This record gives sequence, C-alpha cells and structure tokens, in this order.
Amino acid sequence: MTPRLPSVIAHAILPGSKAGVLIEMSCETEVVARSDGFKAFAAKMAEKVASNPGGVELESDRVAFAQKIDENVRIRRSHRFDVTGHGAVAAYIHTGGQVGVIVEVGTSKEETTVSKAFPVLVGDINLQIAAANPASVDRASIPAGMLERQREIYRGQVPSGRPANVVEKIVDGKIEKFYSGVCLVDQAFIRNPDQTIAQLIAAKGKELGDEIVIRRFLRYNAGEQIAG
Repeated sequence: MTPRLPSVIAHAILPGSKAGVLIEMSCETEVVARSDGFKAFAAKMAEKVASNPGGVELESDRVAFAQKIDENVRIRRSHRFDVTGHGAVAAYIHTGGQVGVIVEVGTSKEETTVSKAFPVLVGDINLQIAAANPASVDRASIPAGMLERQREIYRGQVPSGRPANVVEKIVDGKIEKFYSGVCLVDQAFIRNPDQTIAQLIAAKGKELGDEIVIRRFLRYNAGEQIAG
C-alpha cells in the first residue's frame, strides 16, 4: 500500500458564491502539514486559483514556499466549481484540513440563495458529505460498473440452490440498503436520522417556495490515492 502523503486541504469561495475551488497541497512531514503556515499557504493558493478562471501561474509561489520551509511542496489536485444558472457554490473543511468538500446547490429563483435559511441548508449538506462520505448525489449518478459489481457481490452471498427470481429479489433488497449508504439524497441526515437528505431538501424547498437540487459535489480526503 502506498504511504499516505502529508497534506492539507483548503478552499476559496468567491464573493457571491458563484464560483469556488477545492485544493490539496502536500509536503514531506506531518508536522509541516498541520502547521498554521502551511494551511495559510494552501488557502492562498486556493484563492489564486478561484480568482483566475482562465488559469494562473503558481509555480513561483510553490518554489518560494518550499525553499522557505525546506521541504518539497506540491499541489496534488484542485477542482473549480462554477454555478450554472441560479444557485450557489459552498465549501467546508473538516478535521483540521484533512477532509474537504465543495458542493453546487441549484435553485429555480435567485432570491432563494440570499435567504437566511439557504446557507444553513447548504452547510448541513456539506457537513453530511464530509461525515457520511457518499459516492454520488443520487441513484442515477452511480457508475453502472459500481452498481453491477455490488450486485455480483450480493448474488454471491445468497445460498446456492435458490431460484433465479428469488435471488434477484434478495439482491434488490440489498441494493436498496446500498443506495442508502452511497447516495447522498438517500442517506439519513446526520442531524436527524429519521429524515433523509432528499426529505430535508424537499422540506426546505417548500419552506422557501423553491425547487432546490444538489447538482454535484466533490470530497477530498487528505493524502488519499488519486485514481488515474
């Protein structure tokens, strides 16, 4: 197993909450990764990326900071979200920069985004993603390969000799439980386990007189392996 890289996650949201960036910076030691100076540098880099949608040169900043702390510093990854239509982008950093989340939440009316209740809802969604680590927004966005692999696992758990239709019925039941773990909108809300995230959003949408939808999210775990 590849050793975990010492790193920290930072974010920047532009005024108006129409664009934001999530970034991960790595170094050589945990002491540096958890220092206030390294976290401040990561936040500065996130702000630069967010403020320059056409791209920005960061190499000189990286080299200068690496020389200052006498450690190799690297920008592992960064992602930018821009709102499409009405809505807002928000981000959340959890556990001292070790988990980071960015989310785009859409609305049908722009005035919804400036209500007092909307940022509270978005904050709850970010906290849910950070704590519960969903794999997708909803069932439709689960990769087909992931779902089929899970079905095969469940089929293998059914005792041999069962009729095919019975096997598939058992598998379907297990898949429903699978959805409640990996689909954000199907998860139980961590602040109120009797309510799903879908129900939370529907209730808040009714309160605000709007249709609210989670368009996309991204979750970083510091030092994790990056696919591809």
